[in-house]
Amino acid sequence: MVTRPAANQDGHLPATDEAAADVTSLLRAFGRRALFLAALALLIGAHMMALVLALAGIGLLVAPVSGTEVELPVARR
Repeated sequence: MVTRPAANQDGHLPATDEAAADVTSLLRAFGRRALFLAALALLIGAHMMALVLALAGIGLLVAPVSGTEVELPVARR
């Protein structure tokens, strides 16, 4: 079964910048949730689970998404 990508109301597909921004925000949300669960696992004593969740959360927060340009902050003088 082949599914078609979701289209806007006007029938056009979302722009790649919008799609990349959506993917990026979704990855960041999962990263925050994984870090929260890591803290919770650490509190209840599941140290190995906390370590795995913390690594996954950090990886999701810093994961590069293809199609997006990373803008580094410019140092002010």
